[in-house]
Amino acid sequence: MTAGVRHLTVLVLVVGAVVGGVGACSSSKPPVCSDAQDLKSSLSSLKDIKVGQGALSELSTTATTIQQQSATLKADAKDQFADQIQGLDSARQTFQSSVATAKASPSGAALATVVAGASQVVTAGQTLVSAVKNTC
Repeated sequence: MTAGVRHLTVLVLVVGAVVGGVGACSSSKPPVCSDAQDLKSSLSSLKDIKVGQGALSELSTTATTIQQQSATLKADAKDQFADQIQGLDSARQTFQSSVATAKASPSGAALATVVAGASQVVTAGQTLVSAVKNTC
């Protein structure tokens, strides 16, 4: 192989790597995008839970899932979306507390508090998902 052919081969490989790298960057989304999509799915699940036999356990499980997804999103977002994440975490903690209270002492008032708490979680979660969506 002559020096000119080697030089051209190296140049083609370098240009290919640069173009491939640029293409990969532009087509990939930050991890917070998939985190927000997962959270959106869980929020939808939370809205779909019907009050009845076993609902409190299902609500508790979904709240734990939302807690884990929020933690993942927070880790991936670093300081970005801190206010929205804090809003979701606060609503979720209140909601989980109301679910625990309703499990310990089921009553109409306790269930009303659970329903209100679920609504607050959904609202706070949707606010976070919307904020993240603007960067995806």
